[in-house]
Amino acid sequence: MSPTLETSRRDRLLAALTQQTLVQAYQHPDLRADLEAEAADPTVPDEMKIVRSPALEIIRQAATPPPTGAQLKLFFSRHVVVLVPGFLGSQLDDVLSGRTHWVSGWSVIRDRLSPLRLAPYTGEPESDADGLVSVQATGALEMVYGPLRAYLELTRCDVRVFPVDWRRNLETASERLRDFVAALMAEGSKPVHVIAHSQGAMVARRGLNLLRDSMGEDAVRERVKNLILLGPANRGSFSAAATFAGVHTFIDKAAKVFIDPPVGFASLMQSMSGLYELLPWDSERLPNLVEPAYNVQTPASGDRAASMPIAWADSLVGRAVSTSSWPTGRPLSSAMPRRWPVWSLTATS
Repeated sequence: MSPTLETSRRDRLLAALTQQTLVQAYQHPDLRADLEAEAADPTVPDEMKIVRSPALEIIRQAATPPPTGAQLKLFFSRHVVVLVPGFLGSQLDDVLSGRTHWVSGWSVIRDRLSPLRLAPYTGEPESDADGLVSVQATGALEMVYGPLRAYLELTRCDVRVFPVDWRRNLETASERLRDFVAALMAEGSKPVHVIAHSQGAMVARRGLNLLRDSMGEDAVRERVKNLILLGPANRGSFSAAATFAGVHTFIDKAAKVFIDPPVGFASLMQSMSGLYELLPWDSERLPNLVEPAYNVQTPASGDRAASMPIAWADSLVGRAVSTSSWPTGRPLSSAMPRRWPVWSLTATS
């Protein structure tokens, strides 16, 4: 397939998936043809595809109406599942203009990434650098979490997506998740399960602990039956350091949209508190983090000064990391994950 046809197909799919689920898209003949072609295209590596063949089979099943006799049974869900996306995994829209800034086919072409930059940190709440936008997380990236959502719905789960603005301080998202789960508990008596991915695992762990503090452990455990962490970033992620170094091609959610990052993308990412909070911090697993050469002290205000272990990114990705333009005053606590004990929830049917 020619690059032009491939790009055109990808642009159509990315644009469509900012407005609808994969299952909904599959029900439109034109988009169904694009999805089938994307999954079957031998010229596109699997890690670069918006949808792969195994995932498409799940979407196909979810889009097929059930037999008449099974419709009433499938109508009623038995469980509520809260899906917490990970780093780069939530769609970010400017709610004032309605434009999608992360991520659509136009994000790079029309410079829709610049509005994602955060203003210098002056305290909570954090704000966008561009005062003419109000960028908020509006949903999970369908090309990443759509197949999982479809599979869960096939098993009679009521899936509730909790989008996370992965740019901002994760404490803010954790407080919102606490309130989100509390509201679900007040809705009825169905068991609640939380599935969190990557950076979202940090949000889920903290959010449930905040909920426990406000409602009591017994009350929460009675309703929240399972906490499932997929590729959790409990001790940080090497992808954070690579992103600071300007290496993005191995991050599949970014690679599916652009092969080469736009000029200034690394600087833009350096404005984001959520990314600093993803830096690895566990010196027991990474002993070199305690060495002076692997710690860069950044000036910060009040008690927010922190030691940021990023110098090893040079050897990791083969590119030096410059900290000269890093913002000051961000909530950078390398010990933050230590404050969030892991929940141990007993699996129940």
